[in-house]
Amino acid sequence: MKNSVLTLMFLMCLGLSHAIASTCVTGVNVYCDPADTVYAGGTPLFDEATGISISKLEYLTLKGLNEYCDPMDVVYAGGTPLYNEETGETTPLETYLETKEVCY
Repeated sequence: MKNSVLTLMFLMCLGLSHAIASTCVTGVNVYCDPADTVYAGGTPLFDEATGISISKLEYLTLKGLNEYCDPMDVVYAGGTPLYNEETGETTPLETYLETKEVCY
């Protein structure tokens, strides 16, 4: 419970709010934030002021997203959006995210 409270406080310090979501962007980073986002300390997973850090999975879960920046309840044919069953080719995650549209 203490970790959950600290995680929530950490995100509140970052100013993340999901109450009003109306902006869509194309091209996101591995944290599902706009590709041009710059973070103090280089990552959104660590708050330098408090010393609190969270995992990438915790960060995305609190945003309601999976590692592919889709809602957590999305199911993919083949288990991943990175694999094309018709061609047998796999797209690198970073390449996939460059064209991904995410709405906040």
